[in-house]
Amino acid sequence: MAVTTTSILSNEVQDAYSAMFEYQFHKKLTFAQFGKGKVWSASDNDPFRSNVVQFPIGTNLNLDNGALSETADPTAKSLNSSLVSITAQEYGEIVSTTSKLELTAYTDVHDEAVTQVSRAAAFKEDIVARDAFDNQTGAAYVTYVGQTALASITSTDLITPTIVSQTAARLKGAGVTGVGKSVEPNMKLNEDNHYVMLVHPHVALDFRTNPASNVWEDTSSYQDKMALFNWESGMWSGIRMIETDMCTVDYDAGAGNTTDIDGAQVAGATAIDVTSATGIAAGNTMSITTAGVKYTYDVVSVSVNEVTIGNCIAVDNVPYFTQTAGLVVDCVDTDAVASGVDVYTSYVLGYQAIGNAIVKPTAPTITKPSGGLERQTDFGFYGLFGYGEVRAESLHKIFSASSIGKN
Repeated sequence: MAVTTTSILSNEVQDAYSAMFEYQFHKKLTFAQFGKGKVWSASDNDPFRSNVVQFPIGTNLNLDNGALSETADPTAKSLNSSLVSITAQEYGEIVSTTSKLELTAYTDVHDEAVTQVSRAAAFKEDIVARDAFDNQTGAAYVTYVGQTALASITSTDLITPTIVSQTAARLKGAGVTGVGKSVEPNMKLNEDNHYVMLVHPHVALDFRTNPASNVWEDTSSYQDKMALFNWESGMWSGIRMIETDMCTVDYDAGAGNTTDIDGAQVAGATAIDVTSATGIAAGNTMSITTAGVKYTYDVVSVSVNEVTIGNCIAVDNVPYFTQTAGLVVDCVDTDAVASGVDVYTSYVLGYQAIGNAIVKPTAPTITKPSGGLERQTDFGFYGLFGYGEVRAESLHKIFSASSIGKN
């Protein structure tokens, strides 16, 4: 991908930054690497001058029973197909550097800017892709370990090899083929016919320490030559395993205790008053829902009905990066508080589970020094893309607890 720039940097430097960005961006993708890419194209009947990309989906023909007669041909049938539309949206971020920083920093500021921007771009693309996985909610494609609903999952409802085998059998029973390996958008998948499972490291620990998982095969011992996916750790019973902390953790969403905020609390506060601290314990997490947004915090200590919190670790279950303890936003009296079992999502998928609508692929941007003295340079990324469900039957999700979760 070529860098978009209005900078006065030389072409050689721009090419170097572009290559650095592309390398670090692609190697960090997790969910996004499984999106079947399709670029907007008028010739493919995509809506004209639009951010909507159409994915054609073919299905099997309905066959007539019985043999042909000697003198009569079968009635011609139309091809069975449908279109799935995925909408692309704009995404991007910018970081700014100054002349003073560039002149006094110990390290190369531009290199660090490109590194952080590429990580942010990959994180953003993966979150958008993960949302497409999470938004598929059909009851036929979901397993709640030991329960019938997410909110009922307890700390002992752990994933097992049997559950994973049953999930793979459902994919096979629906005629879903393997996910294959797509290196670039619009390239055909190879003939690899394995399913893929994306699993959080906490859940992977429970799986791999289960005695029934003793047929685990590390990537170094693969007999078939095939390109590895990012974060691939091995294979079990023909299912290629991707261990990643990008898997959704729905904090405090399982069985547990609920209460509410007692009186207004201001952003930055670490000592939080609650109506009842029953069930809240140091070392666990506590989630506060304010104005419809869930903020999850580490619990440092509990004293009667006062909870001391540490850093915010997630906002609406998306990792949140902060080095400062305390509330991220103000809370009002009676805001909902939960402290329960963290529910982990594992994903087992086959061919065309999700699609990647591409109008403009994510690429780095560099703007020329700005301001009256031209002392500021902006590094960023920009893309116009989207992810969405293509074949619902190609994705099954398993909701479980973890033995090392903050329950």
